Amino acid sequence: SSADWAKGHTFQPNMLVVPASIIPTEMETYTLLTGLRKRLVSGGNIEIQTQLQYADISVPGSNFDYYETDLALNLTQPLLRGFGSDVNRANIVLAKNAHRSEVQRLRQSLSQLCASVEAAYWNVVFSRQELLIRTRLLNRTIDDRDRLKAREDFDVNPVRLTEANSFVELRRSDVIRARQLVRNASDALKRLINSPDLTVGTETLVAPLDRPAQAPVTFDLLDAVTIAMQNRPELQLALLQIKDASIRHRVADNSRLPELNLNASINFNGVSTRD
Repeated sequence: SSADWAKGHTFQPNMLVVPASIIPTEMETYTLLTGLRKRLVSGGNIEIQTQLQYADISVPGSNFDYYETDLALNLTQPLLRGFGSDVNRANIVLAKNAHRSEVQRLRQSLSQLCASVEAAYWNVVFSRQELLIRTRLLNRTIDDRDRLKAREDFDVNPVRLTEANSFVELRRSDVIRARQLVRNASDALKRLINSPDLTVGTETLVAPLDRPAQAPVTFDLLDAVTIAMQNRPELQLALLQIKDASIRHRVADNSRLPELNLNASINFNGVSTRD
């Protein structure tokens, strides 16, 4: 829509009198233009437009004004290039597919994060279990060394006692390494959790509550493959890429066609003067 106002002065020759004279003319106009335009699914455009104009004209000795109304209906429709809903809705479909692709990528990222968190959790479980085993071995080795040391004055020679002491120190170093592995596994899990209450810089260790299942896991291979085909984000992304390629191929084929457009218009005009 638009509105316009104009005022002007012109000089026109009067050829009806002799000698000819110059007539000054003053004209003031008010114009209002508005309309609607809609793009069709077939690729065309339909437009309805109306214009209302009021004009006030003054010449020496007379003054008159009038209203003029125009109504126009225009239709433009491609017949070859750009014709068809498949071509004109291509960008919409591609945008929807792009949204679905981002959703699938988000699902893929979340699935990978969940798998990483689960793996890190069980790593903490196994590392703590290994620390428990290493600690028990150290305690048993110390007990064996102490028994040998108690018999040092009877039937244990210094070489065997020295060997027992070396085993104790070896087990102790294994326990130290196992403790470090527990801390590393706990820090890795805390990094994935990314909780403000459980930062990596704290000395708090994650204490798992669950234990690995002892019963064997059974599953149906056909059901597992079917569910994977329906829910794997990688497969959904591949299908969306195939659809996008098919749409772009149709649009490219249509762009090879020559331009041939149908243009149709109808106009109505009315003029009214005040008595």
